[in-house]
Amino acid sequence: MSPTRGDKVRRTGRSRMSTGFSADVSPNSGKFSTNSRRRRFVLAAIAISGAICGVLGWRVVHPSPADALREFMSPNRNVAEDQLIDPLILAGDEVVPLVLRELRRRDMPGRRYAILFLGNVQAVDALPTLEGILHDETEDELFRGDALHAIAMINRRRAVELAGAYENADGFLGSVAGEVVQGRPEDFKRRTYWDALLGKHD
Repeated sequence: MSPTRGDKVRRTGRSRMSTGFSADVSPNSGKFSTNSRRRRFVLAAIAISGAICGVLGWRVVHPSPADALREFMSPNRNVAEDQLIDPLILAGDEVVPLVLRELRRRDMPGRRYAILFLGNVQAVDALPTLEGILHDETEDELFRGDALHAIAMINRRRAVELAGAYENADGFLGSVAGEVVQGRPEDFKRRTYWDALLGKHD
């Protein structure tokens, strides 16, 4: 059966539509491919930049132990008293051995705050050193009181056991011993990582 005129028109229309569609897709396809490559390039650049910023940012908020200790002991710092231990807090547990080593020096800059830092981060490994300072009668009573305070922040029960021997002592050491025995929580508040990171000041 021979095709009618209507069939020819419909076939021709489909053919033209198909041809027109193919002609339109080719250049658009090229544009889409180019745009896709550009998009991938931009996303890759953003990812690389983000990674670099992340590494640099991590170094800022998480300094090396040596750098943190150096900053802590620097005589040129101008910060509030409650912010003095922040470099050590940001450095994390890795700085604890360095602090313990420096504590042997009685002329260590910021020695009282270094003792406080050990209590603040609840450094269990520091207990023998802190108890040694507490019991050493040749140490200044300020350091001995600070040591007892730090012990209380690490191990409350142990601090109470030790405080009994100093509760009736005169001066700062006796005052701290009394606080330990009475267990006033406001006297042993810890400074958090976020406090240090955001530079919180009370």
